[in-house]
Amino acid sequence: MLNVINALVEQKMFEPARRLIKYLEDSEIHEYFTFEKLALIYNHVNCSYQRDDEQTSEVMVKYLEILEFCDCPKAATQVSKELHNRGIKIPK
Repeated sequence: MLNVINALVEQKMFEPARRLIKYLEDSEIHEYFTFEKLALIYNHVNCSYQRDDEQTSEVMVKYLEILEFCDCPKAATQVSKELHNRGIKIPK
């Protein structure tokens, strides 16, 4: 479902993406699925950002910090590039 949400956001189909995000948020994903919870946070923030919500940049920076802490270099690099492309400064 997370891949579907990502695809919907890429296609700028925000309303169906938002509904799926809401459904997953309401389903209270168990802590065993931490990566999936993080992916849901990313999808939520990305959807909001694509809809011109500039306040999401702080959450994206925190998401990047979590990826770096969890030693996820590929995902962290991708998010870092997205932040750079959006002109968001990443604190050191």
